[in-house]
Amino acid sequence: MAGKLYIIRAVKKKEIYLIVTPFFPTTECFRGPFVYDQTIAIRRNSNYDVIVFHPTVNKDTRRSYIYNGERVYLFRTKQTPSNLFTGLFDRYNCNRFKQALKDNNIDIQNIKYVHCHTMPFGCYGLSLKRINPEIKVFVQHHSRDPYSILYGRLANWRPNLLYRVKHSLKIAQEVDLHISVSKIIEDNLLNFPKCSNKEDYLPYLDRIRPLAKFERPKIKKSIVLYNGVDTDIFYPIRKRSKIEEKQIFKIGCIANFQKLKDQISLIKAVEIILNDCPDINISLSFIGSGPELRMCKDYVCKHSLSQKIIFDKEIDHSRLNEYYNSLDLFVLPSVYEGFGCVYTEAYSSGVPFMLCEDQGATEYIKESEMNYWVLKKNSPEDIARKIETYIKTCPKQTLIHAYDINILIRDFLHKIGSNEVIQL
Repeated sequence: MAGKLYIIRAVKKKEIYLIVTPFFPTTECFRGPFVYDQTIAIRRNSNYDVIVFHPTVNKDTRRSYIYNGERVYLFRTKQTPSNLFTGLFDRYNCNRFKQALKDNNIDIQNIKYVHCHTMPFGCYGLSLKRINPEIKVFVQHHSRDPYSILYGRLANWRPNLLYRVKHSLKIAQEVDLHISVSKIIEDNLLNFPKCSNKEDYLPYLDRIRPLAKFERPKIKKSIVLYNGVDTDIFYPIRKRSKIEEKQIFKIGCIANFQKLKDQISLIKAVEIILNDCPDINISLSFIGSGPELRMCKDYVCKHSLSQKIIFDKEIDHSRLNEYYNSLDLFVLPSVYEGFGCVYTEAYSSGVPFMLCEDQGATEYIKESEMNYWVLKKNSPEDIARKIETYIKTCPKQTLIHAYDINILIRDFLHKIGSNEVIQL
């Protein structure tokens, strides 16, 4: 009896899209939702096996955790206090990273892309590329300081500053693609040690000035990928009608309480409106925490504004749509913003937003509408006048770029797949 012939076909494993990020939400801390949204969008719009790794320096003994169904793998690293000599432990940390991949049965030969968030974390992708040269390494920049020259208490100490810049420049020139979440970030990246002609943040300008001797980096490729919004999470719940005179006009703001976010100017602007326009029934609510929160609360209490201005704790990203939909206007007068997802989240929820001039999200505003939505920095008077104008005229806000994260990510995946990115 003739034997049967069996043909066994090997099942090809999915290619891996590996994300290495210091930003990702947990059930206790909701910061980093933009990376979560991007991760979900990449998986939704591709056939890649999308895997997230999160370096940690704390005493967390977990190897992974799950946030909203997304597993995040952790690996322990060494870091110097206050980012002193950033990169000093790269070799040790990269070895820990590779061991974590091995422990979780992730084959480096099956990795197609390593998407690292912020320049210092590019070292992890490059360590894998030395093993598998076919890997493409991306670094995504969320800050207008792409070379990380501002952060840490000793960032201005010359030996530390020079060490950090050399480390960042080395990574910058080795990675395959830089991704900036706004044009102003890309300009600061590409023109270093010069910067965008829209950059006016004095601490950054002061820090970059002594670095003029460095040569402009030879960046391989660069692209702008705006932070998108998951429109399944952020959408209008109710129809909005013209504001009536007796209706409470509700303003909202979501941000960490830091000097750069300048919530105090918004508080003072509402105070001006309450004093100058008693016929306008207005309220202001904040969501966030941080070092400036106590000062803002004290000001509100001292000036008898507690009935009109309230402070709420941070809430999970997935619950923010209800908050946005309770508002008539979203205002965040931040003076140094790489992009600011909260602006387009508000817009996607049906709420117009106001922001300060020369921020990343101003790239979404029509030139003809700048006077309605774009604020002068550190100017409660200008904020007050523009809010008053909006209440009286209710202009419609129109954005000039796509904000749906699925549209943006599909375009991004097409470009990297067909190599249609900017060759420098």
